[in-house]
Amino acid sequence: MKMCAELSNGICNIEFTKEKTIFTYETIVEIILDNNDITNFKLSDNTFIYIIDDSQIQRRLLNIQMKKFKLNDELIKVYGNVRGESLDGNFTSDVLNLNIDNQSVDVFMINNEQVKINLEK
Repeated sequence: MKMCAELSNGICNIEFTKEKTIFTYETIVEIILDNNDITNFKLSDNTFIYIIDDSQIQRRLLNIQMKKFKLNDELIKVYGNVRGESLDGNFTSDVLNLNIDNQSVDVFMINNEQVKINLEK
């Protein structure tokens, strides 16, 4: 984090107390985003969204959020129900078949860091 702060001309500090650790990061940020960017944001019609999470509530919330992109429901795939295990089976088959069958698709994948993905056939 110190290197990140230095590269962005910012500062970082870590303060340890009996009750807690306080991490502070400060830098100047210029936001180059306006309401038109948000209002007009759109994924291409050939974008597959893969949501992979071991938490049922996270899968549900992410699915609801992704539907706001107004894509066909068939393009939003939700997987999970495993914790600390490799995710394969239907997921692997779907992703590999997607790449073989559709040469011009985009893939947007949201993956929980605790779920390992194995794409070997």
